[in-house]
Amino acid sequence: MKQRYMAVILLLISVLEATAAEVPASPNKQVVGFTPRLKKYAEIRASFKKLSRVIDSLDSGAQLKIYRGIPRDKFSEAYQALGSGNDGHKRYMRRYGAFFYSQSEVPERNDAKEILAMVKSPQAFREFGGIKLCGGFHPNFALVWTKDEITVELHVCLTCHEIKLFQSQLEIYCEIDDDAYQQFLQLGKDLKVEPK
Repeated sequence: MKQRYMAVILLLISVLEATAAEVPASPNKQVVGFTPRLKKYAEIRASFKKLSRVIDSLDSGAQLKIYRGIPRDKFSEAYQALGSGNDGHKRYMRRYGAFFYSQSEVPERNDAKEILAMVKSPQAFREFGGIKLCGGFHPNFALVWTKDEITVELHVCLTCHEIKLFQSQLEIYCEIDDDAYQQFLQLGKDLKVEPK
């Protein structure tokens, strides 16, 4: 009986994640990247093997911007604003299928170095362990490094302790190690609650 309920819950989560990635067609919407494609557990776990290659490509010469994620209770507001022609569409953006405030924060040079060191730590991430029953991946913030024509983007979900990393057409899913999680949690607390 419990297996039946678990199957229903997993089905609901996958349906909610699929609809969350859809945005109404509009010339006004701000969209970066693609809608993430990895869905199968084996593909998600296999993506971890590519992590070090991408993380190693990051260096202190890259410009770091941080985008604050939209809280779950404001999701419908952002969804409607991005599909409308009103001025609200400028406040939000969709980055790789997730919603963020369009105004970014640029950390000071020393803070950016600390964040980069945290991300480049070999112990910061571990292989994806499975779907969590916390309501699905919902990023609290995105770390976006850009240097020349190359952009590396990390979406951080503090609820399920997961990261989605994007570079060009590459996507990697993994979990945040327990020690690194405390650093990511502090970074999330340090961000402004809502950009002006």
